Amino acid sequence: GGGSYGGADAERKDALWNSQWWQGIGVGLQAIGAISSSIASYYNEKMAKIQGLSQASALRHKATIDSMKASMDKESAMSIKAAGDAAKADYTAQAGAVIAQDLVRQGASGLKTGVGSLAEGQASMIFQKEVGAWRIDSNAERASFAVMQGAQSLQSQSLMGRVSAYNLEQTSAARSPWLAAGTSLMGSAAPIASSAARYFNPQQYYSNPTDQ
Repeated sequence: GGGSYGGADAERKDALWNSQWWQGIGVGLQAIGAISSSIASYYNEKMAKIQGLSQASALRHKATIDSMKASMDKESAMSIKAAGDAAKADYTAQAGAVIAQDLVRQGASGLKTGVGSLAEGQASMIFQKEVGAWRIDSNAERASFAVMQGAQSLQSQSLMGRVSAYNLEQTSAARSPWLAAGTSLMGSAAPIASSAARYFNPQQYYSNPTDQ
C-alpha cells in the first residue's frame, strides 16, 4: 500500500517538475518577447520623432522661401506700377507736345483755333491722348495686381507653413522613446507576472496521498 502511494507520488512530482521546467521556458520566452517589443517601441518612437522634426524643418524652410518670393513679387508689382506711371507721364507729355505744336502751326497759318473742324480735330487729339494714357495706366494696374495677388498667395502659404512646422515641432518634441518603451514593457508585465506566479507556486510540488 505505502509503496504504491510512494511510487504514485514520485511520478506526480516528476510530472510537476517537468511541467515547471516548461513553464520556466515559457516565462523566459515571454520576458524576451516583452524586452524585444519594448526595444522596438523605443526605436519606432525615436524614428517617428526624428522624421517629424525633419518634416517640420522642411516646412519651415519652404515657408521661408515662399516669404522671400512673396517679398520679391511685391517689389515687382510696385515696379510694374511705377513703370506704368512713368510710361503714362511720358506718353501724356509727348501727346501734349504734339497738340501744342498743332495749335502753334494753326496759329502761324492764321487759322482760328477752337472753332469748326479745327475744334473737332483738337478735341479728337485730346481724347486720343486721354484714351492712350488710360490704356497704359489700366495695363500697368492689371499686371501689378496679378503679381500682387501671387505675392499674397505666397505669403499666406508661408504663414500656413510656419504654423504647420510649429505644430509638428511641438508634437515631435513631445514624443518620448523611453516612455514608449516603458509603456510597452508595462503592458507585458501582467501576463508575465501571472505566468511567473504559476511557475513559482510551491504548492504544486507537494502531494497528499489521501487525494489519490
